[in-house]
Amino acid sequence: MIFTHSDLISDTLDVSQNTVIPVICSYNTKGECRPICFRYTFQNGDTEKVSIDRIEYTKPNSVFGTIYRCVVTVAGAQRYVSLYYHDKTHTWSLRNT
Repeated sequence: MIFTHSDLISDTLDVSQNTVIPVICSYNTKGECRPICFRYTFQNGDTEKVSIDRIEYTKPNSVFGTIYRCVVTVAGAQRYVSLYYHDKTHTWSLRNT
């Protein structure tokens, strides 16, 4: 199934704001980071582990670190999300691109 950008914008995950999230990632022998999954907390306090199906691309950002454009499956539907890794604070955030 082919997804367009508008089809994959999340209805379930609120990515309208810069939301700091915990991320589990893996590093290869070159020290390159690859996010594997993250935990999302909904407004009602419920949490969900969200696995990353694939990384579409990574893009360095000179201001804060690296952008990871990912495809995830939430509520049975695939969606694009952007994970931002902040080098100085060693934190991750979830938001729109």
